[in-house]
Amino acid sequence: FARCYHACRPWRREMEARGFCNRTVQLCSALAARGAGQNALRRLTGTILGDTFLQKWVGRTASLRDGLQAAYQEPDASFLSRGAASTALCLGLTLVQWCGKPQGVHPNTLSGHGDHVNSVALSSDGKRVASGSRDRLVKMWNAATGAEVCTLRPNSGEVHAVAFSPNGQRFVSASKDKLAKIWDAATHSEVYTLAGLSKSLVVFSPDGSLVASESGRGDSVKICNSATGAEVCTLGGLQDLSTFAFSPDGKRIATGWSELVTIWNAETGDEMCTIEGHKRYVWSLAFSPDGERVVSGSEDSLVKIWVAPGTEVCTPTGHSREVNSLAISVDGTRVVSGSRDCLIKIWDTATGAEVLTLSGHTQEVTRVQFSEDGTEIISGSRDNTVRFWD
Repeated sequence: FARCYHACRPWRREMEARGFCNRTVQLCSALAARGAGQNALRRLTGTILGDTFLQKWVGRTASLRDGLQAAYQEPDASFLSRGAASTALCLGLTLVQWCGKPQGVHPNTLSGHGDHVNSVALSSDGKRVASGSRDRLVKMWNAATGAEVCTLRPNSGEVHAVAFSPNGQRFVSASKDKLAKIWDAATHSEVYTLAGLSKSLVVFSPDGSLVASESGRGDSVKICNSATGAEVCTLGGLQDLSTFAFSPDGKRIATGWSELVTIWNAETGDEMCTIEGHKRYVWSLAFSPDGERVVSGSEDSLVKIWVAPGTEVCTPTGHSREVNSLAISVDGTRVVSGSRDCLIKIWDTATGAEVLTLSGHTQEVTRVQFSEDGTEIISGSRDNTVRFWD
């Protein structure tokens, strides 16, 4: 019990400063000083079970919930001597350690890749995570438990990108060997292969009917039927192409090339407008859920929010290195950015004000994504890990 309590001590100041679990912290302090008596045990377990902030964590683990309830209902000497109560206390303190961390920290870190994680994707139902790595592997994970579901070796080169189709039935992986493979998400079997990529950029349209991939010499985007692989149209003349993203209705596609952003008709391949404003390469793009705004992240360390056809709304500043990845929450009020400075930042889309900074990755953040309900963020990094954040 004491070891578990002392393991939580580094977070105590943040817990108290933010008002999280103050009563529980005080009870833990008393218990550590005087020992786990019956009354103190009942008070501690009752506090944990009654704390609304902790309920979602208690509810996730049946053994923890049952152990705490048993300790609360029967805190007698014989129960204590059997060790069940002390086990419940240790579990409870682990729970407090998780929930008492500063906002944004999440206990789930998925480890298993042997090299940099280049890309991560969360299925639309929030149940599965796919990750692609420099170790040439694609891994599928259970998002709730963190358990590895399967490992795929799609190609001979490192995996640069992974993405789920909107209905979650398929996912795509793109590798350095210029191949993109479409997989059945249920059986993990290959459906077909797209060849001719040079930078391993690939993404599904929101309705899943189209898949866009970088092609040629890295200066064009090929849009294909996702069911058959048949080409629909090609967007050309994009020197130093680095990123692209579909609008929510799938009718437009934004491309980042050099320091420019160009928006196209995804069905005909006609250019609609080109946006200027960044001073260096544009690395990441995202549309707002209503399709009215475009967010761009650049090598110039800036995030810019635009209203079509290219009016700048605001420029959130705070990153010190390249902005590698962007995502917008489902309600359109927040933008999350991942950077080479190892930080993840959350911004207000209306004002550009910084809402929160998430730290924990030890190397550059390569990919960020919101969960479907907007309550969690998933990130991938060159520190070989995938992390979840509340």
